Amino acid sequence: MESPVKIAIFSPASLPAPEEYKKALEFFKINEIEIQSFVNFNSKTPYEKAKEVALFLTEPKWDYLWAVRGGFGCLKLLPYLDEFLSDNENLLHKPCLIGFSDITALHVYLYKRFKKSGIHAPNVVSLNKLNPKAWGELLDLILRKKTKLVLEGKGWVEGVAEGVVLGGNLATLAGLCGTPYFPLMEEPFILFIEEINEKPYRIERFLLQLIFTVSRGNLKGLALGDLGITDIKPILQTLSLYLKKDIPIGYGFSVGHISDNFPFILGKKGRLKVFKDKAIFSQEL
Repeated sequence: MESPVKIAIFSPASLPAPEEYKKALEFFKINEIEIQSFVNFNSKTPYEKAKEVALFLTEPKWDYLWAVRGGFGCLKLLPYLDEFLSDNENLLHKPCLIGFSDITALHVYLYKRFKKSGIHAPNVVSLNKLNPKAWGELLDLILRKKTKLVLEGKGWVEGVAEGVVLGGNLATLAGLCGTPYFPLMEEPFILFIEEINEKPYRIERFLLQLIFTVSRGNLKGLALGDLGITDIKPILQTLSLYLKKDIPIGYGFSVGHISDNFPFILGKKGRLKVFKDKAIFSQEL
């Protein structure tokens, strides 16, 4: 029977360990998901990788383009993608990018230049570590069985926000500030971020850098996934000093470098509703 979706696996940056990669392919086989992998272990320049990514993005036969893993090298592709992707290219009905962490650079690039949305979800080599419920949500999403995504977190500042969802990895987003690749967002938006392996003062610095860079008049809500730290409240207290009092803030969402890494869609409208003791993030599909 023909697979209901066609998935291409690619490597935009760092290569996975061979054993890690083998386990990832076995995971798809066990779950009866048909994929075609274009990962090879030959060294490639950023120019060559960008050319390959551009070919995948403009190939309509694929439903999804799934990153095997992240890596700082994603950032190095952006200037070359400017060259390989035409300004009048219609990518809205071409493969949907799946990935997170450093893949944020590609998500942000595609949204700014083409208004293209993508799925913020585990990279291929992370799937073995995903808990069954998170995998079930992601599988239903890519098989188009869901009509709505809902994530629950904790409440910090009450309120309701609606807007396009911008976000992903915090350090990657902060690194794009001040470059031609960062979307300044001229429309209402919700910022949804995650992070790992950063000290609290650096997380605070990155968040303030983002807040100072974006159009604060259009920032309508802030949703924080897992940030890899135990006590987030001092950071939340600082953020409250620099955001409008009516901007809702939710935290503790199951998104990030954790086994409960649930999917959401970047570049698509979402809704954040924050109560005193909990926060609900949702997206209609």
